[in-house]
Amino acid sequence: MKKIFLISGFLLINAFCLLSQISFYDALELTRVSADFNGVAYNGSSIIVYGNGGVILRSNNGGTTWEQTNLADTINILGVINVGSNYYGIANRRQIVYSYDNGKSWLLTELPNKPYIYRLLTHQDKIYAIIEGKILVLNQNLESVKEYSLTTDSAYYDGVVVGNKLVYPLGYGKLGYINLDNEQKDSIRLDAYKICDECPVPIRLFSNKSNLIYFFFGKNLYQYDFKLRDAKFLFTTISAPITAWNDEVFQIYSAKNPIRKIDSIYFMKFDKINKQLLRINAPLLDRFIVGTIFTHISFLSEDTIIAVGRDKLIYMSFDGGINWELKSLLNDFIPASLLLFNRENAQIIAQYTRFFHTNNGGATWLPQKNYSPVFYENSTFFNGASTAGYFFSPMKGFVFGESLLQSYDTNIVYTDDGSETIKMKKVEDLQHIASSGVPKLIITSFGKPMLITHRYLGASLDFQIFQIINEDIEIDTTKYIMGTEFYSVLNRNDTLFAIGRYTSDSLSNRYYLFYSPDTASTWIEDFSFSFDTIPNSNSKEVLYTLAGVNMINDKIFLTWNFTKIIGDTIMIIGGDTVRFFLTENTSNLYVINLKEKSFKKIFQSKSDEVISKIFRLNNRYCIAGSGKKYFYWDYFEDIGSYIEPIRFIFKRYGPPQTIFMESGYMPNRWILSDTLFAFVAYDSLYRTNALLYARVKQATSAVEESQIEEKNSLYISRPIPNPARNAT
Repeated sequence: MKKIFLISGFLLINAFCLLSQISFYDALELTRVSADFNGVAYNGSSIIVYGNGGVILRSNNGGTTWEQTNLADTINILGVINVGSNYYGIANRRQIVYSYDNGKSWLLTELPNKPYIYRLLTHQDKIYAIIEGKILVLNQNLESVKEYSLTTDSAYYDGVVVGNKLVYPLGYGKLGYINLDNEQKDSIRLDAYKICDECPVPIRLFSNKSNLIYFFFGKNLYQYDFKLRDAKFLFTTISAPITAWNDEVFQIYSAKNPIRKIDSIYFMKFDKINKQLLRINAPLLDRFIVGTIFTHISFLSEDTIIAVGRDKLIYMSFDGGINWELKSLLNDFIPASLLLFNRENAQIIAQYTRFFHTNNGGATWLPQKNYSPVFYENSTFFNGASTAGYFFSPMKGFVFGESLLQSYDTNIVYTDDGSETIKMKKVEDLQHIASSGVPKLIITSFGKPMLITHRYLGASLDFQIFQIINEDIEIDTTKYIMGTEFYSVLNRNDTLFAIGRYTSDSLSNRYYLFYSPDTASTWIEDFSFSFDTIPNSNSKEVLYTLAGVNMINDKIFLTWNFTKIIGDTIMIIGGDTVRFFLTENTSNLYVINLKEKSFKKIFQSKSDEVISKIFRLNNRYCIAGSGKKYFYWDYFEDIGSYIEPIRFIFKRYGPPQTIFMESGYMPNRWILSDTLFAFVAYDSLYRTNALLYARVKQATSAVEESQIEEKNSLYISRPIPNPARNAT
């Protein structure tokens, strides 16, 4: 068997063309939405969940509702303790964040000489900071009042408080401890209890806070009892969060169910009598989850347990671990599927038809409650970026998918309760056959969604179909034309414009502008236009295609991409002969002026630069594309008079991926207004993609700037509105 693949000759990496030293994000106020959580703190009044990117979630009603505070996004909060209602946490190992108002606002400071902080502990009204070679004793104002020397024969530092003792690794096979009542030091030789011969360094210490301390040798968990003065082996663990409550040890993890293809949560308790882990949680879950990874678990009381993890994961149990309630999860944000409604409400339609929603400005996200195997089995629901969907309101919306190769009783997935639950239905007479490469489209016409599909049943049966969908997810009206292919349909003041061609046209590069003044009942050919087919004279074998259509005000922008084959290679893979083509890519950008009824080329990219999206933001036109080394954005104030591009550099955050992953023929769904939008970008600091909200910065007066410069201390707070944007 012979297989042919096209390989792009350029590498799409996250940076922009460097014609200036202007950073794109300098003009924006960024609010990080996504985050990985590292742990939980609780002071009896509020729950604090903390993580990377300076993200803190706080609940003062036991986890019912949550609000987000954004500290500086360079801050990674690694551990938080409380002394009374005050909170103290390790930030980036060299700093301490703290709150004196129950977690509402936060301050940032450093200890003298900026030591590396391994652990913060508390006993009574004191704070104990474990640093290299010392344990610092601090008061609640973070002033040093005492210190203990910490001598160890290893480079591993840790610690935990159990009863009135602060216990720490003393080196190979030894634990040291300080009696915090009388300040006496002592040590424990673990080989004396015959649990090891050449004992390693005990690591990952935790306790039940009264008499039991737990530690690891590798994956083996051991227990030391200060009351019985005895140590023993418990069990070999898996890599998952672990904790203790009273005299019991608990662990939590998730695993993918191979039959249902969704996650199952396992909350386990160690049975000390039978020496085994027992699952104590009910197997059924409250929501459709996949890809969950836990990082921390903590008991707030005997009945209330909270577990957190990557991708803003928060699970809580209120009955001792039997039943679990998902409070937040955002682990599948495909940029093209993000829909912004207002500042508080947004939806994400992810792959396999997972509906994520937020109603608190992105602080917490939840997938729907129910799951169906159809989401995995029907290939049209695989990728949220390729689905045609529409929301009538934050509460009601639908996604259309149709597979003629797979027979299912559904082609519509919809919700009428804000994605708490989703439903499926089969709408007859709603199909899409895209064998000719014509995309399915959805637009708004006179305030109603119009689904545009294509059915090619032969040269004489070629339909472009326009169907208005009502709020009952049924077809109100159906209209069609024959012998045409529409690649994009656009709405300007309820007049529809379409970029398409006649299927009988012998010229593959000739297209037409059509318009309809009567909701697709009548389509009128306005004028024709032709794209260039060879971008330069030395091109030999060139593939060319219409790649994107965007309307901004009374202008329609069209991207025409060229793929030049510059070489090939033959490889044998699995017994098959596979031919790989090496390609070089360029783009031309054209504009149709609806007022002037004109068509002209306004920009030709350089070799191995491809234009992917045109949009308007902050009163400026933006071109987004990709190149040999960099992504670039070109700004020009007026299309009539082209200005030399301003090409922005990108430092920590890469360019917004939303513009590159959206369909080139669908309208933008991630721009809420001219100055507020959302996007996904690669975060080089944490080496992961991040979802961020952005707003164009407002001009700062000279008086405000002078006031900022006079501040000496660093103050991070949660101003109104939430999330925080001001740091002094």
